Amino acid sequence: MKMRYRHKLLVAVVILASILVFGPISCGPGPSGNGYTVQTVTVEFDDFGVPFITGYSTPLNAELILAYSGATGTTAAWSGSTGGFFSNYTAASPSTVIVPGEWAHTVDSGPCAGGTFIGNYEAGVRKQLQCVLVPSFFSADPSSIDASAVPNVINVYGNSMTYVYGNPVVLLFDSAGNALAQSNASFVSGDGTWLQVPTSLVSGIYSGTYVISINNVLSDGTLDQIGVASMTLTGFDPPPPPPPPDPGSGCGGRDSGVPQLDCL
Repeated sequence: MKMRYRHKLLVAVVILASILVFGPISCGPGPSGNGYTVQTVTVEFDDFGVPFITGYSTPLNAELILAYSGATGTTAAWSGSTGGFFSNYTAASPSTVIVPGEWAHTVDSGPCAGGTFIGNYEAGVRKQLQCVLVPSFFSADPSSIDASAVPNVINVYGNSMTYVYGNPVVLLFDSAGNALAQSNASFVSGDGTWLQVPTSLVSGIYSGTYVISINNVLSDGTLDQIGVASMTLTGFDPPPPPPPPDPGSGCGGRDSGVPQLDCL
């Protein structure tokens, strides 16, 4: 189906609906030794779904969740602060951190204050802690789904939902603006203020924060986006990364299979 958008998927002035809680994006090599580097960024989208990445400075706290087989190092928690423009909004861990392992990083201030980012880390890697800013036009219930307790349906509340030419089409987008799944609403209220969509929409999707796009079907079969909602998925993390290849350079080439984004 062709799509005609009434609203922007994300607008310039946004409301923070939720924080990413999934594996950070690899962005090239980090420091030597056992240390690694994190970079704090926000992600917004233009009218065409193109992501724009902006760095920001914040204190953060890091804690080891799980040490993987063969891990070395002695430090299981550390605190730091991502600097400003001239430090590329990065913070380096101590060289004695325990890696490889799963780490949680919680940011204390900025547009993503209170957000926790969980991911796999190995010696020398550099990763982005991406916070996706989304508008809160519509709301989803539940707004967070754990893979171990998936409900039968997802309720989405908003307005202007109609089934005159067919039940609305619900799309699931990731933080890069990619459409991952699609489903028709299974029920639409008579007053157009809420609908239900099967949870098969999020089946097999890794943990993270996603955007649900609600689209009415028009008389000519095209889709008209009338609103979006935020959805957080937990309990289904990507598998640990394979052993690192020979050190490379630039931004990319590590964590095969993970979308690569340019460093700032």
